[in-house]
Amino acid sequence: MGCSTRRTSTSALLAVFLLLALFSAYNPLVRGESKEDLQQTIEEKRREVENLNRQINQTQSQITTLQGQGRTLSQAIGRIDKSIKQTDLNIKASEVNIEKLGLEIKSLTNEVQEVGDKLTLKRIAVGKLLRQLQYNDSWTLLESLLTSKTLAEGIAEVNSIAAVQGSLVGEVAELERLRGDLKTTIATNDDKRGQLVVETVNLENRKVILDEQKSQKQDLLVTTKNQEGQYQKLLKSL
Repeated sequence: MGCSTRRTSTSALLAVFLLLALFSAYNPLVRGESKEDLQQTIEEKRREVENLNRQINQTQSQITTLQGQGRTLSQAIGRIDKSIKQTDLNIKASEVNIEKLGLEIKSLTNEVQEVGDKLTLKRIAVGKLLRQLQYNDSWTLLESLLTSKTLAEGIAEVNSIAAVQGSLVGEVAELERLRGDLKTTIATNDDKRGQLVVETVNLENRKVILDEQKSQKQDLLVTTKNQEGQYQKLLKSL
């Protein structure tokens, strides 16, 4: 009965291992700067984005104040200038955020590589334990006791088999945990790539808006200049 139970446990663990072995391979990555340096650079970019966002909010407050004022030319130009400044800050924020996202993606890709390496080593360890356990399974509990020189050696052999089983259970659990970590990291990496696409589109849109604002300012100045010229002609005629 004990031998049968032990064989059933081994077969179940082997099935788990085979299922985990079907997990798709990860993409290799050539490592560059250290993980610590990369995280420090990401943090610097994050602070830079926060600073730009504070400037953007300040500029928005100034724009709101100007909108409540009169309709003179200088005030109209002032509002456009503030809008141009805000859009320019938005462009810089997008550029820095794109850099930050790129660094985060690089860091996550490195992490995928590291976890993938650990998974490979863990699979190898589990495979060795499985082979050792399968070899031990070729002997029954009684055979182990009978072939030992002493009862103590026989008990030690049985305990050794139990220890291998315990190690195998622990290694398989660790293998499953690593697989979960890898899945989470890949999902986070994909999310960052999606954010990068959105931010890149935002950057292009903001550049278009900036060009329109500059054109609007130029049109206003030209119109005002023409009106001033016509007024001067009228004065001269009078």
